Amino acid sequence: MAARLRVERHYGGYGSDSDVVSEGRCLGVEEGSDLGESLLDDTTNEFTAMPTTAEEYLRLVRKQTKACPKVVTVVEDEAAEGGSAMPDDAVENLPIDRSEEILGEKLKSGELVQAVIDCFDSLRGKLNETRRDSKTNETEVFDSEILRMEPTTQAIEQLSASAIVEGIEYLALSSFTESGTERFIDWTFCLLAGLDIPLLDCTMSSLQLIKRKCVHLCGVVDQPALQSKCLILIIIIRGFFGQR
Repeated sequence: MAARLRVERHYGGYGSDSDVVSEGRCLGVEEGSDLGESLLDDTTNEFTAMPTTAEEYLRLVRKQTKACPKVVTVVEDEAAEGGSAMPDDAVENLPIDRSEEILGEKLKSGELVQAVIDCFDSLRGKLNETRRDSKTNETEVFDSEILRMEPTTQAIEQLSASAIVEGIEYLALSSFTESGTERFIDWTFCLLAGLDIPLLDCTMSSLQLIKRKCVHLCGVVDQPALQSKCLILIIIIRGFFGQR
């Protein structure tokens, strides 16, 4: 009989301050740094500015996950004929892109994944407020020269909804050198933050292409910061936009 997947539940150590500090050091985060110039209001749990780096984003996520979240581990179990059924409430279908396998332990915390999605949702809300009075109802052609700039809140605010869709399509179809990997990830993150949900249908194929690129990058890059950025994008594309 084919091997089954057995799900074990245990509690892991995302909750301690020491874990946050050690992870920050691994990602090159310094205390008091202004990476992304982003802030998270501890009272309202909302962003007051847009995080533009994975280091800053993960640090904000960690603020929300200090209660030692539950970790779900998926392992192979050689089940005999007539063995017990797999627990229904513990299994999710593994995607064909093998992102769980490639990312390993990083994608096993369900609460961490939810925290990333919640943070991203809050971020989008803040960004939409600042764009409400901008030219979001106009139609314009996306100028790829903007990708030479640093991805910032101000840059996204200047783009119309149609230009953001075109920008996502451009990134999905473009090739980039190793030195341009980080800029590709940062701009994708920012454009997704500004994407209008009613236009999601226009970008589904592009999101699939970007996700596959990120899964590939997670398996080939050896920089923890870049791997974390790719992880964030995979979580957002799969969890927030529902593109598995």
